[in-house]
Amino acid sequence: MSEHEFVCSFDEQLAMAKSELISAITRYRENILMRDTKNRVELEVELEKKFHTYEALTSQRYC
Repeated sequence: MSEHEFVCSFDEQLAMAKSELISAITRYRENILMRDTKNRVELEVELEKKFHTYEALTSQRYC
């Protein structure tokens, strides 16, 4: 695998992680707006996981 292929693959991973984080934020926000507390804990856990994944990838990018 060339360096260019790795960068593209990494950029794709980063874009996917960002998209998943945005989706998790949107679901959490909708949950709050609907005042639905039933699934809030699960959404908070999902949001935290997506954030940490994105944070880890961005920290690798700028090392």
